Amino acid sequence: MIKKEYRLAFFLLLIPFIVAVLAVTPHYEAFTTTGDIVPVKDAGINGHVDFVYVKSGYTENWFQKFAVSLTSKNQIEFHPVDKETIQEDRREEETEGWRAISVERAIASASRITGQPIETFKETRMRILSETEQYEGDSFGLMLALGLIEEKTGEDFTKHGKYTIAGTGALEDDTYVGSVGAVRHKLLTAERNGADYFFVPEDKDTYIFEGMSNQEEAEQLARERGMPLQIVPVATIDEALAFLHSLP
Repeated sequence: MIKKEYRLAFFLLLIPFIVAVLAVTPHYEAFTTTGDIVPVKDAGINGHVDFVYVKSGYTENWFQKFAVSLTSKNQIEFHPVDKETIQEDRREEETEGWRAISVERAIASASRITGQPIETFKETRMRILSETEQYEGDSFGLMLALGLIEEKTGEDFTKHGKYTIAGTGALEDDTYVGSVGAVRHKLLTAERNGADYFFVPEDKDTYIFEGMSNQEEAEQLARERGMPLQIVPVATIDEALAFLHSLP
């Protein structure tokens, strides 16, 4: 009986040790979960459309993964990555990087479409960069440009709040809308926040990465869930404007 009790005590002590070792053993994964829709006004633009952000990051061991899973109230997805990918992404985060490029391209689009010289956007540029420090990447480029056009022309694409218009899409120059990441979670975020229309890149024939294009993924998810919002694929910002001007 004594030997059995010792054996049981040993195993009981061993369990937390094993858990602790597993918890801190390096194990790298990227995660993405839904976020929120953000009015371009919060980016320092006097417009009425919204862009979508999602929550994402990396976990470096099982304990971090468990903590992230525990604190996330929404659908969350993980996929394996290597340590070098994490380090490279963190180096990019230390600079303005794609965010600054996205702002420049949004301004160039608004300048071309409204006929306003780029020089007149100097203060606007500084304001946007200051107000968007918490966001990363370039996926809000399309919506920033639409908001800037509203600001310069006095238009309200939401028809004074009749519609909630959100979207995602990078600007590859001052015209074309490029593919982005995490479309699934961005669309789920837009649905949860009552969006009526959601812009996505029209990239079914131009997508160069593995898997489904942004357009295909968004359209499939909308069908599967019977989403009440309308997916609006656009290849250029001019197509987005044409759609917005067609709204009653």
